[in-house]
Amino acid sequence: MNFGYKMTSTNKQTSLGFTIIELIITIALLSVMLAVAVPGFGNLYQNNNLATASNRFVSSISLARNEAISRNTDVIMCNINISNTGCANNGQWESGWVVWVDLDGDGIIENPNDAGDLEVIHREEAMPAGYTLRAATYSNIITFAPTGEASGDTTSQADTFRLCDASQSTDTSRSINFNAVGRAWVTTNPVTSCP
Repeated sequence: MNFGYKMTSTNKQTSLGFTIIELIITIALLSVMLAVAVPGFGNLYQNNNLATASNRFVSSISLARNEAISRNTDVIMCNINISNTGCANNGQWESGWVVWVDLDGDGIIENPNDAGDLEVIHREEAMPAGYTLRAATYSNIITFAPTGEASGDTTSQADTFRLCDASQSTDTSRSINFNAVGRAWVTTNPVTSCP
């Protein structure tokens, strides 16, 4: 059956934009997607910062160990004091650290009157505000022997560095494991406590 209805140009409606209902639905969908995505970006940012901080520390450990082997002498890595002239004895690795050679054993870095010291190999700036990096055995100094083995403040043994971000939550922490052979690796297993 043909009712004789024929589309003409006067019967066609052209759409020149969104209707108000389409606009409201689009805004509602975008709001839901943002509500789901934004917290994920925050966690991604936090994890990225922790990974960067832990990688900085592990890279310095690897550098110190390799330099000790290649130079065939002891290389020291220690948390730096405020004046950048020697090792601090506060156990706070987050304040920065330095890798250097101290041939005369005086514990002073870059003393102009000290001809026995070689140059500083590497200096690392402090971690972001609120971060903590602590250990038990290697609380202030790590000495790498020419064999690559490491010894801490008192003994040569394994230890775990606890890296925590500004939230000081153990759930978002990193463990930097360190063995007496001088090798270090990072795990995302939460630490037992943040200082």
